[in-house]
Amino acid sequence: SDVCSSDLGGNSNLGVFKYIKDEDREKIPEIVVIKQMKVECNESLALMCIEYTINSLIKNERILTVFDIDLSNYCLALPYYDGVELNTFVDEPFLRLESIIDIMRQILDTLIYLNEIGLAHLDLKHENILVKHCIVNKKSKYEIRVIDYGMTRSLNNREDILGTVDMFT
Repeated sequence: SDVCSSDLGGNSNLGVFKYIKDEDREKIPEIVVIKQMKVECNESLALMCIEYTINSLIKNERILTVFDIDLSNYCLALPYYDGVELNTFVDEPFLRLESIIDIMRQILDTLIYLNEIGLAHLDLKHENILVKHCIVNKKSKYEIRVIDYGMTRSLNNREDILGTVDMFT
């Protein structure tokens, strides 16, 4: 298929993001985010494998899942989501209380879902929650997506639970 790079892109704590567009929409979403790990080491490979493996267990619309992995280039492929990080979003001056409550409900529903399937995210922070503003039936609405499952662990094996201490969920 014909894949071309876009001018879009960015950096995060863990990696560099590149956006590509693919005309063959049957195999992958129209626009794909390639997350390339900054540090090429065994720890990066382990986090990538965890994130990719966890995705086979997750079936939830609020969770942005990895659909491909390239271990030799330290890359993960995710569908593009046109949202902003929660920390950027909360600075909006006209955000109504009912919208804040709805966003929190969506986040909590996602955490409940993960708990029900026996997983703990362990790195839920504002950088790992994307928010998008939508108009549905002429009403303003916000949708969230939770990302970055590299620290996710099974709740069945509590001895192995490590993560960002302040972000345990």
